[in-house]
Amino acid sequence: MHGVSFALRHIRPATLFGTRTIWRGRIKVQISDIHRTMIDMLADPSVGGGIRHVADCLTAYFRHTDADPPMLIRYAETLKNGAVFKRLGFLASAFPDQTPLVEACRSRLTQGNAKLDPKLPRTKLEKVWRLWIPTTWARSPAGKAKRPMIDRRELLALAEAISLQPQVIEQDYVLGWILAVSSPMGSPMVVHRWTSVRALGGSRSKFRR
Repeated sequence: MHGVSFALRHIRPATLFGTRTIWRGRIKVQISDIHRTMIDMLADPSVGGGIRHVADCLTAYFRHTDADPPMLIRYAETLKNGAVFKRLGFLASAFPDQTPLVEACRSRLTQGNAKLDPKLPRTKLEKVWRLWIPTTWARSPAGKAKRPMIDRRELLALAEAISLQPQVIEQDYVLGWILAVSSPMGSPMVVHRWTSVRALGGSRSKFRR
């Protein structure tokens, strides 16, 4: 519509909760509050631009003055999506001050295994969370989530998303800029092993937050 793409989705009436009202001129519009927005991204990571950005958003959420982890649990219970508890618990385990939230998610795990991100390859089963995760998402010895590694495919997909050709991002300064803009919530990126896209052809080519 007028050059803008919209994604429409049918939802059950019971899932219409966690909204607030804003005015667009004379039109009253219902939008999700920050807790519902976070839960929606955990239910469908593609809504938040993929699980990596969802993780960044969760970091920002925890720093927000309106953050309310118990509210996340209540919303997730209302939504009745077991994958939300698995993803939320896994991601929250990286934050030492979120132990109550992690335990609340753990006590609500449903049967079956979910994917951390349905659009990423499932290469490793995290049995604690009944969650398939890509190998680029490392774990600490204590079993807590670490910041993920970025592999070649993800970096090239990011370049494509911002309309840059692979040969353009072979320049180190362009690559540095891409790594910076890929983390909109301010999570720093650290180049690990190599600093050019041309060198990303090897299977061990990785970037780390």
